[in-house]
Amino acid sequence: MELPFSKIQGCGNSFVVVQERDLPEYGIRSLGGWSEERKEKLAEEVCHGGRGLGADGFFVVAAHWNSATEGLDPRVVPLDRLIVDMRNPDGGPMGMCGNGVRCVVRAAYRWGWLMPNPVTVSIGNLSVDCVTADEGRNVQVAMGAPRFEPASVPLLSETSLRGDEVSLGGRLRRVWALSMGNPHCIVLDEGEDLRVIGPIIENDPLFPHRTNLELLTPVSRRRISVRVWERGAGITQACGTGACAAAVVSIEQGICDSPVTVCMPGGELTVSWDGSRGVYLTGPAQEIASGLMTIPGLIEFGGDGLSQGGLQR
Repeated sequence: MELPFSKIQGCGNSFVVVQERDLPEYGIRSLGGWSEERKEKLAEEVCHGGRGLGADGFFVVAAHWNSATEGLDPRVVPLDRLIVDMRNPDGGPMGMCGNGVRCVVRAAYRWGWLMPNPVTVSIGNLSVDCVTADEGRNVQVAMGAPRFEPASVPLLSETSLRGDEVSLGGRLRRVWALSMGNPHCIVLDEGEDLRVIGPIIENDPLFPHRTNLELLTPVSRRRISVRVWERGAGITQACGTGACAAAVVSIEQGICDSPVTVCMPGGELTVSWDGSRGVYLTGPAQEIASGLMTIPGLIEFGGDGLSQGGLQR
């Protein structure tokens, strides 16, 4: 079976984006549909650099109408919101993804879908509003408020970590732990090898759901530099929620003033935060490729097994 796809990148984070209607019975909005194992296998294969298209994530997108039956054509009937199943390269659920949300908006415009502006994008129980003036080439995302409470991160600690010294990665470090819809650990960048420290901190028992890691370097009152290790993905070129988390810490600590330009290996993002309300993330999204991929066996309805064969680029 051939599956249409778009591959979109935001600051070097690349994602393969498909429409739910091309995956019959996948099941984003209902309890039925594919098993979790089957969804994980599909995402893992698509994101694999050798067997698949190679990506930092796999997204299945559905159009939603608030007061109409599903099954309408979003190229004809304007939709009310986008609903997305976001997956890491290891197949696990991604949670919120700031770069990914912008890429989803760009993909929907490329598909010719009719949408309000701002458009709401829902991932699980989280929703964000996205504004664009150029059909998704640049998107501002209202990311919501940062959460430092241990239960929100989540974090195995009786108190929040906002620059506290804790034993992490084999030694004492000043640590900031917060959620931007997914867990983030911020530490100052001391030049350590991210390939070594990244998986250690990601899987530290302090973070029961694992964590993303951002190594932060202040540059000026309006600029910071960040290196990223993403949960379930490893080293990536950028991370939208990570940029937000690092900027929030920089503003809260008095290191930077809003808005903050966050410099990552894949490019720059702009983060605004007034210190109390929601965080706004602004950045680009660009299509890399589109076409058909072939996944023999996986999306047949005879079972959840994955046959050999891989993807056609």
